[in-house]
Amino acid sequence: MAKNNYKAAFNTEAYKAAILVKSLIIGVIAGFAVAFFRFTLIHGAKVCFAVNDYARAHLHMLPLLLIALGALGALVGWVVSLNSMASGSGIPQVMGIVTGYFKGGWLSTLLTKFIGGALTSFGGLSVGREGPSIQIGAAIAEGFRREDFVFEY
Repeated sequence: MAKNNYKAAFNTEAYKAAILVKSLIIGVIAGFAVAFFRFTLIHGAKVCFAVNDYARAHLHMLPLLLIALGALGALVGWVVSLNSMASGSGIPQVMGIVTGYFKGGWLSTLLTKFIGGALTSFGGLSVGREGPSIQIGAAIAEGFRREDFVFEY
């Protein structure tokens, strides 16, 4: 039977104040992390457009650009292969963690999702922002789970 983490977190009256404080901390940290992720995606897209403009003006550089894009794709594939939880949109993985079906290293998921998403934006690949943002926030929240990070009231 899967463990429901939501019910376990709100099972006791004594933890309500601590949960509120931890939720505020997690929200602020996750907000900054997601804002930085989106900032990185925006600037990655700007770099991609600049490279695209350069390639249009210098067609003789197109083979080198294709080789660089292939290398970037291989690098992204390697980064994502380091942690299978970082592949895809991230929402099914978050649902699996919340319901207790998945366990994973929150820090490696956070880093691989962030780095993989940033690298794909430099290559001009379409990266959804909502799913990775949810998974980045969830990974940060998982780092603050009750067993590892306890406030005394």
